[in-house]
Amino acid sequence: MTHSPSDPVSTSVSAGRRWFWGIAVLALVVIALGTAGRARRSTSSTSISPPVSTTVAGERLTAGTYRREISVGGRARSYLVHVPDSLPEGPSAVVLVFHGGGGNADNAMRMSHFDVAADRHGFVAVFPNGTGRLRDRLLTFNAGNCCGSALDDRIDDVAFTRALIDDLGRSLPIDRNRLFVTGMSNGGMMSYRLACEAADLFAAAAPVAGANNLESCRPSMPVALLAVHGTADRSVKFEGGPTDAAVRLDIHDRVDRSVDESIRPFLELARCTPSPTVTRSGDAERRVYACAGGAVEVLAVIGGGHAWPGGERGSNLGDPPSRTVDATEAIWAFFATHPRR
Repeated sequence: MTHSPSDPVSTSVSAGRRWFWGIAVLALVVIALGTAGRARRSTSSTSISPPVSTTVAGERLTAGTYRREISVGGRARSYLVHVPDSLPEGPSAVVLVFHGGGGNADNAMRMSHFDVAADRHGFVAVFPNGTGRLRDRLLTFNAGNCCGSALDDRIDDVAFTRALIDDLGRSLPIDRNRLFVTGMSNGGMMSYRLACEAADLFAAAAPVAGANNLESCRPSMPVALLAVHGTADRSVKFEGGPTDAAVRLDIHDRVDRSVDESIRPFLELARCTPSPTVTRSGDAERRVYACAGGAVEVLAVIGGGHAWPGGERGSNLGDPPSRTVDATEAIWAFFATHPRR
C-alpha cells in the first residue's frame, strides 16, 4: 500500500530527530535529579535480572540468558537471547521483542516479562539492542520516521534483524514458520516496519503502542497482526496525530497514524471485512476482523496510556501499565495460533 502525497505523516529525518531528542532531554533531566532510579536501572545493561553470558558465533546455546554480538554493515550490534529450560525438542519458536526509544534490550525484557513467558510456554525470547551515541543509553531503531540517531544515521535495522535471525540459527535450531515480532513504542513502530518489509521472515507481528508511519507498506505476503494500544495514549495516540509532548515542545511536525490507519495495509492484503467483531471484557476491547487470507486483530486497552499492559513501567516518566490486561500473554496466545502455514 502506498500512501498519497496528502498523507499527514511526516517522514522527515529532522522531525523524528527533534521529537526524540526533545523527549530525551526531559528524561536526562529526571535522571540527573536522581528521581528516576528505576529509569537508570532500565537503561543499564548491567541490571539484567537473570545471569547473562556472552557467547561466540556458532556456539550451541543451552538454557540461560546470553548477550550476542554481531557485525552488520561494519557496525557492531548486539542482542539478548533467553533460552528456557522448558524448550521442547526440535526447532524452536522465536519471539523478537524490540525496546522503545531511549531503552535497551534489558529494558524490554524487564518491561514485558517475555523471558518469563518463554519459560512458561517453551519458546526462545530475543531482545535486540538499538543504536545510539551514549553507549547503552538512549538507544533507538530506525522505524521509518522515528527515532533518534538511528533515524538520523539511516541505520538499516531490517538488515540487522535478518542478520540476527541468521546468527541465532547457527546456535539454535529455529522454526522458520514460527518467527514472531513485537515491541513497545519505537519498538512497536519497528514491528510494523518488519511486518511491512520482512513479511517473508515473520509469521505474525504484535506492535504495542506503536504506529505504522512508513510512506509505503507493501508486505510480500500476509502477516498475522495484533495491534495492542491504549486508548488514552498521548505519546503515540490511538486516534493518531501529533503527540502531546511534541506539541508542548513546539515540534509538532511529526504526526503518527492512527491504529485504524496503521493496520489498513494488512486488512487489505488479508482481504478482511471492513467492520470487526467487537467484544469487551473489563478494560480489554478485542476487535477481530474476518479475513479471507490472514488474521488482523486490535486489542484496545480502554483508558490505557503509553505503557506495556500488564508489564512494568519503563521509567518514572512513563505511564503506569494496565493491571487488568496482560499484553504478553495475549500476544503469545495470538502468536501460538498463527504460525506460517
